Amino acid sequence: MKRTIPFTIIVCSLLISVGQVTAVEEKIIQDQVGDVKSSMTNQTVDIPCIDIEKVTYYRDGKNVTVTLQVAGKLGRAGIEEKYYMYSVVIGLITKLGDEERKYDIMYVDMDFGEMMGEKMKYKKGVVLFEGKNISNDVGPAPGTDDKLRAFFQLKDENEISFSINATTILMATNEISLVNGNFSKEGMDTLYYEFPKPTAPVNQTNQTGQDGGHDKKTPDIGITGIIIAVIAVTAILIALRKRR
Repeated sequence: MKRTIPFTIIVCSLLISVGQVTAVEEKIIQDQVGDVKSSMTNQTVDIPCIDIEKVTYYRDGKNVTVTLQVAGKLGRAGIEEKYYMYSVVIGLITKLGDEERKYDIMYVDMDFGEMMGEKMKYKKGVVLFEGKNISNDVGPAPGTDDKLRAFFQLKDENEISFSINATTILMATNEISLVNGNFSKEGMDTLYYEFPKPTAPVNQTNQTGQDGGHDKKTPDIGITGIIIAVIAVTAILIALRKRR
């Protein structure tokens, strides 16, 4: 009996630890196709390369993979114009106790030729936490032309997933005008989702509409979309230059 009790305790401990390590959370968040809006007119426009089809969120402990899929082709492959700025911004909010944490996934593919002696051509991605770069593993998913994938680690495995939002933006033209900033093609698409409140240990695979989460569009913001685009790209470029 003296040998049996310690052995039983060891087995139970191993089972508990395995349950904690294998905790997996997956959400497939569908978005309406054909809902891209012009930032200038607020009218619906047909731009498949930024038309969000779905966002997949996969988490295993601290490891997180976020995949965004568009209805057309991602980035340059889906743009006919000579000059363009294509950007994707995904924000993940988690909670650790009363503390709210934010992770920003940023990807930019742009080519505005050369301005004032500087080449305005970038194609990079980063993940930021509190303004600090924590991952460069952001880019087109291998073997695909319609998916952007980001991989990073949370700061604490006890963080609870709270919400995720995604914004895709395109500004494209064949002639650059610094006077009026006209673009022959421009628009943006958005997606917002709130995770259901956890009622049991995380170890599930669910799809939007089946788990009590909230999937909704962010309000139309009209012309301010252009401002958001500029801020997003500027933030990305500053983050990238700090790495050099």
